[in-house]
Amino acid sequence: MPTILTGQMDLSSANEGVALASNTDVASFTVNNSTDTASAFTATIDWGDGTTTTGTVVGSNGSFTVDGGHTYADEGFPQATVTITRTADNTQIAAIGNVAVAVSVHQGKPRGHVPWRRPGRNTSRPRIRNHCRYGVRHGLHKKPPR
Repeated sequence: MPTILTGQMDLSSANEGVALASNTDVASFTVNNSTDTASAFTATIDWGDGTTTTGTVVGSNGSFTVDGGHTYADEGFPQATVTITRTADNTQIAAIGNVAVAVSVHQGKPRGHVPWRRPGRNTSRPRIRNHCRYGVRHGLHKKPPR
């Protein structure tokens, strides 16, 4: 009986600059031979941005997933391809799909309120509040004579 592999791309989205964990489900596939183990297969992941890595095949009883990790540097819709090979007879299948890579707002860094500052202002000196141009608090002095 010939080996029949069927598969699909599972990864559909990611964030720019945010690492996908190494155990991220990238693709899944089935084989008509339920006695095959995960070690009977190899997987290569072309992330669509010029990077290719080896995937990890996990599963049993004819149902498997390909796991892998990656960090996309730029937003966009790269076309990723996972090539799965059964090593016993070199039967191959390619799972292909676009990954929607979104712009990461925080790029992994928490951000709070950033106050607006006038360009060119010396920000190294502390700003004194509630003082008038004469250096004393409002309402506690008389204006100097003119």
